[in-house]
Amino acid sequence: MKAVKTRYSENRLKGLLAVGSLALLSTGSKNFLQSVNTDIIQVNAEKQAKAGFNAKVVRRTEPNCCSWCASLAGTYTPEEAKAKGIYARHEGCVCTIDFYPSKGKRQRISNYMKDAKTQEKLAAASGREERIALAKNLEEKRKNDIIEKIKNIGFNGTVNIPPKKIDTSILVIDEKHVSKRNHKVTKEEAINFIKEAKISFSVWNETYEKFFSIYGAAYVDMGQKLVKTAFRANEYDKKQKNLWRY
Repeated sequence: MKAVKTRYSENRLKGLLAVGSLALLSTGSKNFLQSVNTDIIQVNAEKQAKAGFNAKVVRRTEPNCCSWCASLAGTYTPEEAKAKGIYARHEGCVCTIDFYPSKGKRQRISNYMKDAKTQEKLAAASGREERIALAKNLEEKRKNDIIEKIKNIGFNGTVNIPPKKIDTSILVIDEKHVSKRNHKVTKEEAINFIKEAKISFSVWNETYEKFFSIYGAAYVDMGQKLVKTAFRANEYDKKQKNLWRY
């Protein structure tokens, strides 16, 4: 049976571009990608069930998971999975959900995209604290590698991952400038781009901050607390799109 494609928020899907490690540094992006895959699993499992095939869905937990996730672990028919709500996730959830179609070929939602060497190192760690410390070191190394690659594709300024913090409640937007560039972005959208940013660049002696999210970008005059311009992700140029390769 041919797999079904699901429909998602158009702005979100455009914003994802070619999502890579940079986006995955954000818990929000991890959860969004997992939720997208969860929707695919659910739609296809239910389609097979309606067609009379013997499909099953398996939810597995990670060590030291919360009690809520533990209560959802198990093997279900697609009907049971939907009724019990096993496709649901809380923020930061790393459970895996496997779908076994009628022919037995598994489709999996992975927790994080860990390579084999990382898995081996984590498995070799003797205790929980050691595993946490190792994971943090690996994450920091990955972040530094990403920053170096981003610098090499021509971005100026200081690279900040996570992005520089700013009180968005006091920001105003230069509507005349944004309108002149025909970006047609509202203040609410610009603020959301900043809140959802995965990376920012400090430029011009750190007087300006350029925030980039998978939905769009906003450039802020840090002294005046003024959003000078903002634009959606579908307006990203080639260099900006390349941010999400890493």
